[in-house]
This record gives sequence, structure tokens and C-alpha cells, in this order.
Amino acid sequence: MHARQQILNLVRQLLESAGAQSWRGVYVSAILPGAPALPCVLVRGQGEQVGEVPNAGLLDLPVQWRTLSVSLLWVSKALPNPEDTAAASIAAAVDIERAVTLEAIQAALPQVKLGLLQSVEVNEETDESGYVSLDLVWSITYATREGDPETLLD
Repeated sequence: MHARQQILNLVRQLLESAGAQSWRGVYVSAILPGAPALPCVLVRGQGEQVGEVPNAGLLDLPVQWRTLSVSLLWVSKALPNPEDTAAASIAAAVDIERAVTLEAIQAALPQVKLGLLQSVEVNEETDESGYVSLDLVWSITYATREGDPETLLD
């Protein structure tokens, strides 16, 4: 399994094991599972920057330094009271940020070099389906050897 998929699956496991009441399910997908599954969290890879290892010597040339952008999109139906919707969104952000930490990621995948929360986008304006969302984006950095994308390097 590609290292990228290993990281996405791990993030899903961290969220599932959090026991949070802010969502009913966590999915490694960019596709919403449907209204009965809401609220939920979608774990999505948004892209990956790949380059040389910083300060690499000649022996490190086949090593690729990767920074994966991971979006955790919480989606819910808007509640009748806008203040309740805002409170639910804030509670979801707290639950997600408590569950997904560099310490928790490295406990399962110690080869991960860095994990930083990069941005949070709150959308409390309902879309045409009546959904609201919260998108937290992390950058997670790791290394693989060229030609072996399944193995994270120490």
C-alpha cells in the first residue's frame, strides 16, 4: 500500500478511535456517503509535493522527501438554530484537533517527520443541500526511496 494511503488510513483510525460525538463515521473518500451518515468526516489527500531530502548528500539522491496535504472535511446538515450549527462546528474542530496530532501519528508511523495543521476553513453558510462544513488541512512530511513508494523511511 502506498505510503500516502497508509497515512490517510492512519488518520481515519485516529479519528475513529477518538470516540467523538461530533460525527457518525469517518471515510477515506472525497465523496459524501449520503445524508443518513451525517455528520461525518472525509479524510482526503489533496496533493503531495515531492522533492529532494533537505541537505542531502550524494548517497541520499534516490530518497524522495514528500509533503502530503491531508484534508479532514467535517460535513453536517445545518441545524435549525444557527448558533447550534456554529457550536457543532466548533466541537468538531476540537475533537479533530485532539485526535490528529504529530505525537499520535508518530506513535503509529514513527517515520513521519513532521505534521502541522496548515489551515481551517469554516463554512456555516448552507449549500444547496443544506450542508455546512469545516475543513482542516494538515501537511504531513515523510520520505520514501525512489521506486518504492510503499515504504516510509526513517
